[in-house]
Amino acid sequence: MKKICLLFVILCLGLPVQAAENQVTYKVDNALYEGFFIRPAPGAPLVILIHDWDGLGAYEIRRAHMLADQGYAVFAADMFGKGIRPEQIAERRRLTGELYQDRDRMRRLLQGALDAAETQGGDLKNAVALEQHGVAHEMITYGGAPHAFSVFGTDRYREDADQKSWQRFLNYLDQTLAGR
Repeated sequence: MKKICLLFVILCLGLPVQAAENQVTYKVDNALYEGFFIRPAPGAPLVILIHDWDGLGAYEIRRAHMLADQGYAVFAADMFGKGIRPEQIAERRRLTGELYQDRDRMRRLLQGALDAAETQGGDLKNAVALEQHGVAHEMITYGGAPHAFSVFGTDRYREDADQKSWQRFLNYLDQTLAGR
């Protein structure tokens, strides 16, 4: 019996660990928002992911999974509201413009996302905030790569630039979170 139990444990150790994930509905200023949370393990370093101007969707969720595969917990925040995923450029401009014009609201939305991440088990003590904590960071451009070059399946997607930028991002997270 001991041999069977030991064999079972050895076999289970070789299986990939399934990260806990779920859609998370939360409130900010009495409005509903719907984020996405994934955590490969308790205490995993937390990354807050902010969507682009078309709202939280498949792209952000795919990137959240990619980060979870690297050992990071991710909360993909919703900046527009539950179910609001603009398809028209005019609507995207309007919603994004409202955020830029009301920085206090944007901060409340970000705080709401942090609070929602914490309720899901996100470790806020193990999160990274750039300017607030004086964390050194940089911006890199990739020659020939247009805006949105990392969006899979679009005519703007540039695999080489995406892979390089993704690796730089992972290196940055590893360096920034070293010793935490």
